[in-house]
Amino acid sequence: MNQQTSFDFIGAELSGSTRLLYEWIQSGSMLSASAFADYLFRYLTEQGYEANRYGNHIWMMAPGFDTRKKTLLLATHCIFDKHSNPIDLPKETICNQRIYGPYAGAWGGCLASLLQAYLELCREQEPYNLIFAALTEEQERDEADDFVTTLPTIDFCIIAQATGMQLIKGEKGYACLHGICRENGEQDAIMQCAEDICRLQREDFTPGQLGNCSLEMQQINGNSHTASYDFHWEYNECHTAQEWCEKQAEENYHSSFEVREDWHPCICLDNHPLLNATTIKQTQQHEPIGHSLLGKLSCPGVKIGPGGTIAHSIGVADVDNAAHFYKEWLHNINW
Repeated sequence: MNQQTSFDFIGAELSGSTRLLYEWIQSGSMLSASAFADYLFRYLTEQGYEANRYGNHIWMMAPGFDTRKKTLLLATHCIFDKHSNPIDLPKETICNQRIYGPYAGAWGGCLASLLQAYLELCREQEPYNLIFAALTEEQERDEADDFVTTLPTIDFCIIAQATGMQLIKGEKGYACLHGICRENGEQDAIMQCAEDICRLQREDFTPGQLGNCSLEMQQINGNSHTASYDFHWEYNECHTAQEWCEKQAEENYHSSFEVREDWHPCICLDNHPLLNATTIKQTQQHEPIGHSLLGKLSCPGVKIGPGGTIAHSIGVADVDNAAHFYKEWLHNINW
């Protein structure tokens, strides 16, 4: 029998979270930030939810907001990368217990599971305020500054990001330093990155204060190459990442740097009630959450979500289990 892929057939077999993701993919809206924001906002309002829109950011506030309670933000960053279009995907959206579609594994599964948990939590009377946000934007555009001003004070952030359901804490003063080297040859660009790394280690920063570095190489035209990299940089009382960037600009250094994120310093999550409420294994990493929003909020937070290295597919069970985890974790916590 031929496998059917219509929403009427498969949708009835899916749970709330995987059904959401399946419908998003089938709608064809997950191709640009504006198209997906249009679709998500329309979907939520048609379902009777009081959704708000700021640019392409969609957010909702659970009923019964009380300024005397603490406020929890649930968010996902939906980045649309024009250089990362999916290719060679199966014709079927669901195949071998996996969902295939644009950004399904990168952030689609995270968003679907987090939204489903939020909608279920809204039906309960939780002892805290709850806000949901889908930050939808094109890559290399940072539109969160003004959006943050529309939110009330946030006491804790949970970011659904594809970590393979490993919980990573963002508690110390870490910054994400983004460097760009443009050279005629690939090897020249890589060597320039290596020189930047040595420069960082020489100037009042010990190697132990520099975290992992991720490197990306891109060929522009002909032999012209751009090497870009991201550092996790521990907070330093003598030099902030932003001050270091400004110093390089003053000296007309050949590489260009920017601070993608500056995690708020002096925040500790030891014995935090939200983390005591879950028994999930925590990694020993403390790093930037990886979302421009959190660099602008002075509150602690964590990132955890389904998915990982495969950008355009995710297991059906992974999405279902993540939604269940969020709901069980956050239901009636003593905070």
